[in-house]
Amino acid sequence: MRRVTCSRSGVRKLEVAIVAPSFQIPGGYSVQAAQLLHAWDADPEVHAWLVPTNPALPRLLQRGSRLKAVSAALGGVTYAASLLRSLARADVVHAFWPTDSSFLAAALPVMAVARAHHRPVVLNVRSGEAAAHLARSRFARRWIARARTVVPSKFTADLVRRVGLDATVTPDVIDVNRFAFRERFPLSPRLLSTCALTTFEDVACTLTAFKAVQREFPEARLTLFEAGVAGRALRELIDELDLRHVACLDGVAPEDVPHIYAGHDIYIRSSQADTTPFLEAFASGLPAISIGPDVDRRMLRPCRPGLLACANDPSSLAEALFYLLNDPHAARAMARSAHESMQQHTWSSLRDRWLEVYRSVLCQPQLAGAKASR
Repeated sequence: MRRVTCSRSGVRKLEVAIVAPSFQIPGGYSVQAAQLLHAWDADPEVHAWLVPTNPALPRLLQRGSRLKAVSAALGGVTYAASLLRSLARADVVHAFWPTDSSFLAAALPVMAVARAHHRPVVLNVRSGEAAAHLARSRFARRWIARARTVVPSKFTADLVRRVGLDATVTPDVIDVNRFAFRERFPLSPRLLSTCALTTFEDVACTLTAFKAVQREFPEARLTLFEAGVAGRALRELIDELDLRHVACLDGVAPEDVPHIYAGHDIYIRSSQADTTPFLEAFASGLPAISIGPDVDRRMLRPCRPGLLACANDPSSLAEALFYLLNDPHAARAMARSAHESMQQHTWSSLRDRWLEVYRSVLCQPQLAGAKASR
C-alpha cells in the first residue's frame, strides 16, 4: 500500500526516494544525500527518505573475513528488496550514480526497478568520469536518456552533453554554518587532500607534488583524509618517496570533518571525482587547487575561487602550491572570493531549483516508464 504524507494544510507532499550511499561510505555522494535529506526534513511540499545502497546487515555478518562473500551476497539481496519496496511508494526516484562503480552495478538496478513501477528518475551524476563511461557504453546512454540527469557544475554538464545527453546544472548543497571561516595570512605549508573516490594514480600525483614542496619547505605537512582508497600501496609510495609529516585519516565521523579543515591551510586534490570537498574547503577559508582539462600550465587568475593545474602532472601541482605559498596576498584574495561564492550553494538558493526538477519529471511520461524512443 502506498503511504501518503500530508503537510499541515492537508496538501499531499511529493514523495521522493533518494537512492545513495549512507555515511558508512565516505565521499561526496553520501554527504550530498545527507544534505538533501536534512534540507527536505519538515518541508511543506516534499517528503524524502533514504534508500541506502549499502544497507546495514546483522552484526554477525559484519564480523570475520570468512563471511565477507556471504555478507556481500546478502547485502545485494537486501538492497534489491529495499528498492522494490521503497520505490513503489515514491513519486520521484532521485538516484546518485557513484561513478567509481559501473553503470550495470550502480545505476541500472535503480532505473530498472523505477521503470517497473512507472516512476520517473532523477539521476545525479557527480563527475567527469561518468561522461567517459557513457562515451564507451551505448547501452548506458540509452538507459540514461530515460532519466533527468542532474550535475553539480557546468564542466560536468558539458562533458555529458558531448556524448549526446542533456544535463541540468544544480549546484551542490552545503551547510556553511558547519564550517568556521578563517583567513590564513600568511599561509603555512599544511596541506589537506581528501582521497575518497579518488584513484591511486591521483593520490600518487599529489604525493609527488608534495615531495617537491617539502624540499623547499621541510616543515610542510600533508594529511590524506579518507586515505583507505589505496591502503597499503599508498603507504608504500609514501615510504618510497621518503616523505615526512604525512598523516592518513580514515573513519572520521561527519561531525569531526569541519575540525580537519580548520587545522589546515591549503586544500589540494588531483582529481575531478567530486566537488563537495572543495566547497567544504571554501567554506573554511582554504584556498584550493584542482586539476582541469586542457590546462597548459596556466592557472586561474588571483581572486578566482582556486587554481587549476594540469592533470597527471605533479610539477604543475607543485607550481600551484608554490604560487600560493609565495604570494599570500593572492591566496587570501582567492579564499575570500571562494567564500563569497558559497551563497549559491545554500539551501535557500537551491530549494526551489530542486523542487522544479522533481516536478518537471512528473510532467514527462517517457521518464516514468512509457515506451522510450530509440
